[in-house]
Amino acid sequence: MVSALSDKGYSATPSYNTITADDIANTARIVAKADSLGVDALLVFTLINIESSVINTPQVTANVGIPVQIGFFSVFLGSSIPLGGGSTVEKTVNVKAGLYTDRNSTEPSWSLDLTGSLADGNDALIYNFIRKTVKALFKQKIL
Repeated sequence: MVSALSDKGYSATPSYNTITADDIANTARIVAKADSLGVDALLVFTLINIESSVINTPQVTANVGIPVQIGFFSVFLGSSIPLGGGSTVEKTVNVKAGLYTDRNSTEPSWSLDLTGSLADGNDALIYNFIRKTVKALFKQKIL
């Protein structure tokens, strides 16, 4: 997020370098930390939930058989080999991006609900959320 905002000409500081767990537990400490750093707004991403759902797709199999003569009977001995499809678990992540500009309020002055799939991995989902957030901030003329 810091890089995305810097690319747009804004100065940003990553919170993982400055905010501690003790700071998060106390609103006054966060405000004091923001004041000491000269921060005028906070952009916070909050995990709402992760939903799991089972998706069933048609299963593709290959049947392999070998003809065998047993006495006067002719039979096939073989097996069915799964090639793809079947049940898969898809995880959907729901996050809220909130921009806090009023030091006296615990509610964001702007927010955006974000939803995405973990199918392509954590990094792809994070970059997707960053891209959507920056785009919305500029489209709505927040920044």
